[in-house]
Amino acid sequence: MNKILVILGVVFISSCQSGKGETIGNDNVIKRDTIRSHRQARLNCDCSRLDSVRWYPRGPRFQNYDNVKEVKSRNDSEWNKYSNDSLWLTVRAIQLWGYDTIPDKFGIFENVEKVTLSTQHGIKGLDIFPRLKEVEFFDSVIKIDTTEMWLQRIEIFSAGKTKIEQLKSFRSLPNLVQIKMGFSGFDKFPSDIESLNCLNELELGAYMFGPLDLGTIDLSKFGCLKKVTFQTWYESLTGIPKGISDATKLLELDISHKNLTTEEKAKIKKYRGKFKKASH
Repeated sequence: MNKILVILGVVFISSCQSGKGETIGNDNVIKRDTIRSHRQARLNCDCSRLDSVRWYPRGPRFQNYDNVKEVKSRNDSEWNKYSNDSLWLTVRAIQLWGYDTIPDKFGIFENVEKVTLSTQHGIKGLDIFPRLKEVEFFDSVIKIDTTEMWLQRIEIFSAGKTKIEQLKSFRSLPNLVQIKMGFSGFDKFPSDIESLNCLNELELGAYMFGPLDLGTIDLSKFGCLKKVTFQTWYESLTGIPKGISDATKLLELDISHKNLTTEEKAKIKKYRGKFKKASH
């Protein structure tokens, strides 16, 4: 009898260990499948679907300044308005000011697709919004944590008066459709922007911070790109992109910076005329 109990015990422990291993394995499979689906979406990009403009009604705003009586009162009012019934399900856009880590409680806004943020200390926690498609940073310093999955989901990346740090590769944001930046920039511009097959609008206005040699970008490598702006009054831009004449989808081109040579200005003028004709 004792021998039988020992054997049963060994079998039970082995099955538990096996089950644990299967759980870990399933988690890994789910993560691999998620990454694979994003890659497949990127490879099968349908340029025609990118022309529609997404508009979001103004959503609730929360500020991380509860030590200020008026702000706390406004936060409490907004929270009570949306958290006490199913109104939170109607929220598709939300504004968060002063948060470097998104509080878990905001996870009730499960249908949010756009988040507007202002923070000086980076950002963590955007994964709590499973439907997130657009982020807009304003007056911020953002340190990108490439382990967070929201990067894989977003389609529109906007920044105003913002510095983006620690983004090593655009492959971390494989589904980007639009990049819009004004008085903003990267500490170091990633060298693989051509990996963004679905990109249809690239706007770097009043670009600043890290230097960017436009000659390292080949516009002919983009299958959906229609509108391009490279403009600044600072010293951050040099050169012009390659492959302009072979960018078959391109309709609008604006390149303006103080380091342009006479030859480069002539080329831009020639190409700009071509694109104006193509747009009619």
